[in-house]
Amino acid sequence: EIRYCDWSSDVCSSDLTVATGATGAAGSVPLDTVTAYADTTPTITAGSPIIFSDNTELNGTALSHTANTGDIVFNEPGVYFAAFSGTAVPPTGTAFPSTNSIYMTLNGTRLEGATAQHIFHISTENAPESVSRIITVTAAGSRLEVVTEGDIVFNYATLSVFKIADLPANT
Repeated sequence: EIRYCDWSSDVCSSDLTVATGATGAAGSVPLDTVTAYADTTPTITAGSPIIFSDNTELNGTALSHTANTGDIVFNEPGVYFAAFSGTAVPPTGTAFPSTNSIYMTLNGTRLEGATAQHIFHISTENAPESVSRIITVTAAGSRLEVVTEGDIVFNYATLSVFKIADLPANT
């Protein structure tokens, strides 16, 4: 029974009918996740991927990451969600103002809608940068990277990816 209450008049009703969906099959939902991270990166040159020194939350078989590399490997097709965050810091010797952009690539192709940018004005400035996107992967072995368009250092860089669905039948 679902009761609806109008708190402004203290009136409750149990005459409300709510449609419910079918009960799903018993069992568990497969969990395919990876989080790659680096507490501090070396200076990343423009056009290069961010290198993640370690992994955590590596579950299932759909995703993989090798420590000290910049790519997440999709081991099976599907629909995934990816989110990157990190604190960008200009490296020593940077001329100001200096622009840094980051973006996601799939197999070397830039993914539209997954770009962030910051313009640095002083050497002590740091800036959080983050991007996220739903990604449809059609082939096993596809690779995701976060690439920078400026020479930059990242503190606390994290890339988390999880599978949200198998590919739809029409893909």
